[in-house]
Amino acid sequence: MFRFCAVLLAMMSVVGVSWAADTMTEPTTGMTFVRVPAGCFQFAALSTAAVGNKAPSGKGDICLPSDIWMGAYEVTQAEYSKIMGTNPSGFKKGGRYPVERVRWFDAIQFIRKLNKASGKHFRLPSEAEWEYAARSGGKTQRYGAAGKPDQVAWYMANSKYTSHPVGEKKPNALGLYDMSGNVWEWMQDCWNEHLEAAPKDASAQTEGQCTARVLRGGSWYDAAEMITTSSRLWNDADKFDNNSGFRLILEP
Repeated sequence: MFRFCAVLLAMMSVVGVSWAADTMTEPTTGMTFVRVPAGCFQFAALSTAAVGNKAPSGKGDICLPSDIWMGAYEVTQAEYSKIMGTNPSGFKKGGRYPVERVRWFDAIQFIRKLNKASGKHFRLPSEAEWEYAARSGGKTQRYGAAGKPDQVAWYMANSKYTSHPVGEKKPNALGLYDMSGNVWEWMQDCWNEHLEAAPKDASAQTEGQCTARVLRGGSWYDAAEMITTSSRLWNDADKFDNNSGFRLILEP
């Protein structure tokens, strides 16, 4: 047993990632990622369904075929500046604040530079992956963590019209913070008003209005009904707002 543990630790050091239970730290940026286990769920079911905190009954209609690793936090101004050498944010109040005023194209450029610097494969989440993770693994969960809006999110009623440092509100059951509120998060997907054609393997939609991209999660600017796990928005890929940012997926 001791020999097995020693070998496992040696393998971990080779890939250059620090592991602890279902979290890991990526050394290039210091970002924390949490494991989102594979599973099936009813994508967008909460748009019309009553919600609580119980898992939906029956087999889901979209399935993550394998575990994914999602950023525990939205990408911060410090992390963005380290890779890009600039900070476009409107609220320059500290490095732990989420980066905002980033276009979808800026997020993609950040990812390209980070992949080159780290030798790893980062990407934006798909809309289905994001919702599954925000709902703590597909549970029937209205907000990005169990609880009232004030407990889990920075939004119109408590934000004082500004973003806030990441990780100050209650995380969900997977250890993800700010899945509701703070800043909207760019997805990989092309915008589609209807979700019937969403890929069954939870990958991103690559057809539709691809000059526009999906945003999820709501922001410091939005009312409670806009920070739910089912809320959707779009913006042109070359446009930005001071309430829009992103978080990452790290491929194994």
